[in-house]
Amino acid sequence: MVIRRTCHCFLNPSQGALSVSLGNSILERNLTGQSWIVGFTGNVIWSKDPNGNVSEISYTDNFGSGSNPDSGSGGTNGATFALPTLVTNALGHQARTQYDYTLGSVGGVKDVNGLIGKTEYDSIFKEQ
Repeated sequence: MVIRRTCHCFLNPSQGALSVSLGNSILERNLTGQSWIVGFTGNVIWSKDPNGNVSEISYTDNFGSGSNPDSGSGGTNGATFALPTLVTNALGHQARTQYDYTLGSVGGVKDVNGLIGKTEYDSIFKEQ
């Protein structure tokens, strides 16, 4: 990692954690053999366990009814990058999540086997 600006380092001896903050840039943190990269929004986008297995998390918008988590759309006011929508594990298995834009809640999930689970809500937005 090339650091081109002043960084702030914090050591938490009770947890064995070192955090490096680079302002709005991506930053890396290590904790007892685990490492992860946090994007400019504060979301974890990449993690590696002590065995070197890497998992990735995407926050690309995926809004819709939940019936087809593969084909979502962006937010009505532009990209939000607020919610985890795609998780890929070290074996390349992917799970997708689609959200209801109005509620900000899960509309549907497609698991690594391709099975889709859709969340239904009643008239007062309570999960059924």
